[in-house]
Amino acid sequence: MNSPKKLSVAREWTSEWPGPAILVDSQRNQSYADKTVSLLSVKHNPLLDKNGNPFTIIGEKGEIMRRIFNCFLMIIILIVFTGCGGKFQKFIRDGRQALKSNKVMDAIGHFERAVRANPKSPDGYYWLAMANKARMRYGDFVINMNKALIYGGDKERQRIADAYYDFARELEEANRLDNMYDAFEHIVEIMPQYKISEDYAIHLGNKYFEEKFDYQKALAFYLTGIEGEDLPDEVKQSVLYRISRCYYEIGDYENANMSYNRLLDLYPKHPKKQIIYFDIGNINYKLAERAFKSGNFEEAIQRGEVVLRIGKPKIWISDVRRIVGDAYLKLGNRDKAVALYQAIVDDDPYQKQRNTIYALTKLKELE
Repeated sequence: MNSPKKLSVAREWTSEWPGPAILVDSQRNQSYADKTVSLLSVKHNPLLDKNGNPFTIIGEKGEIMRRIFNCFLMIIILIVFTGCGGKFQKFIRDGRQALKSNKVMDAIGHFERAVRANPKSPDGYYWLAMANKARMRYGDFVINMNKALIYGGDKERQRIADAYYDFARELEEANRLDNMYDAFEHIVEIMPQYKISEDYAIHLGNKYFEEKFDYQKALAFYLTGIEGEDLPDEVKQSVLYRISRCYYEIGDYENANMSYNRLLDLYPKHPKKQIIYFDIGNINYKLAERAFKSGNFEEAIQRGEVVLRIGKPKIWISDVRRIVGDAYLKLGNRDKAVALYQAIVDDDPYQKQRNTIYALTKLKELE
């Protein structure tokens, strides 16, 4: 019964009694200390180990203490973050209410505080942009929408594109056309598949086609605009021609060729018929040349014969005959090759042109 633990507890208790100190260190008083401890019914302290020492963070019991500490820490962190999130949402709610009440500057103040409370949330920047939209501050609108897209990613694209579309229409009404065009450019960049009304699409296509000579953007808008079922026939003719021309200008000759042929099928008496035939001839000349260089001699013949049937552009007829003649020769059709070389010579009585000299050489080789 004479344990060091009980002696230690007895010392602590007896040292606080009034009067002279009781000496419990002696053998004579040790039994008294045991009785004192027994009477006081000292219970096991869960913060002490079996040797009466405080637990440390080492060992199995220390691991329990560490987990308890970590739980308390996580609770504190959760409370802090919940408080921050609550403030952020309150700033957003207050800002939207102020914006709804047309108190734009108050709304901006709330949204700026929201951004400071949570600078990585897209909501603060989105609503700050919308407040600047209400002020018709296009530059600030763009800056904040860019940040909303950075922090929000793909899930923000739809509502940002919607906001740009609404703002573009407001800018048109305010006759701020440069900003309007810029807003539509942002829409195309953010969501290329975004659906805008046919009249706006054609209007924008005309802008890029006629003024900016940006045929890639013009094409994107025209392709959207042409989907309208109620387009007047005159407008449809014009838009289809410009779509074909855009393909041609950007070097997409296959689609240009198909688009032009579709146009002539729909409108055989199209007012730009002669220009269309010229472009079709030029396109097929380029495709014939490309096919021959790649060793596709049958396609080269097919494309070249389209040019020869159209008879345009005349400046390339001699070149086309040379390409098709060489292609026939590669395929072993000597007679057709000779006929084409002879046609080159017959069209140049002075026999000075490069293709004429080439044809004469080939005819001599084939004699």
